[in-house]
Amino acid sequence: MQVKDVYRGSESVELIDDYGGEIRKARIAKGMDLEEFAASILEKKGTLAKIESNDLVPDDKMLKKLGEECTEIVIAAKNTDPTETVYEISDLMYHLMVVMAEKNITWKDVTQELVRRAK
Repeated sequence: MQVKDVYRGSESVELIDDYGGEIRKARIAKGMDLEEFAASILEKKGTLAKIESNDLVPDDKMLKKLGEECTEIVIAAKNTDPTETVYEISDLMYHLMVVMAEKNITWKDVTQELVRRAK
């Protein structure tokens, strides 16, 4: 079965000029080198280098990947052995962290939102 890429040919809109430069400026303003920043968000140094050089920007394919990972968690959760579910949750969290890095969202931002909702 061949999978159709529904995003092929779609046009991207840049919301922020020099997105990677903005990430780099924010990292430097925090006094972090690339390696420290990567470790702080549990991301690969190479991925962050690509983001900072504008070789990797948020796109619809990443959003599609998040949807696929959610579906895989649902399927895995139907199994009695939690090993596959843990694996799929780990995949989802990895891709969420990539989106978080691309959007400059921290775990603190997320936990603050969860606390706000719990009130």
